[in-house]
Amino acid sequence: MNRVEEQADFWKTPNLAELMKERTSSLQAFRDAGTSPGKIRWACEAVDFYDELASVKEIALEEDLPGLDSLGNELERVFRGMGVEILRSSSWNPEMQRAIAVEKTLETHTAPVVKEQGASGVRVDGRLVRKQEVVLQTSMKTGK
Repeated sequence: MNRVEEQADFWKTPNLAELMKERTSSLQAFRDAGTSPGKIRWACEAVDFYDELASVKEIALEEDLPGLDSLGNELERVFRGMGVEILRSSSWNPEMQRAIAVEKTLETHTAPVVKEQGASGVRVDGRLVRKQEVVLQTSMKTGK
């Protein structure tokens, strides 16, 4: 994560620079400490930040997009090195996803469809620690 701090001059918007510095400082502290009992908590918080980057990219100025992309790529590299896997899928899988809302809008006997993706799921060292949150559309009759 040292590259994150090296990117301080990369941000063109002062508010975004401040936000990125604030959000990445806790990530750096854990990265420096290596593995610890807090790894799962850290992984979930780091993946939440990764998700937040996607939202920020939607409203960021064009000149800040390369920095956001670079930060996202750096987080992915760190995740791989630490055994953290981001779970995001647009196909319904109840073993990996939790429906935070269900809309019964589909025809009878139609397979459930993920309408919206919320927080990413997280797997740490091969163990599922958090399911992805989704809004699910299901059949009006079956409730699936």
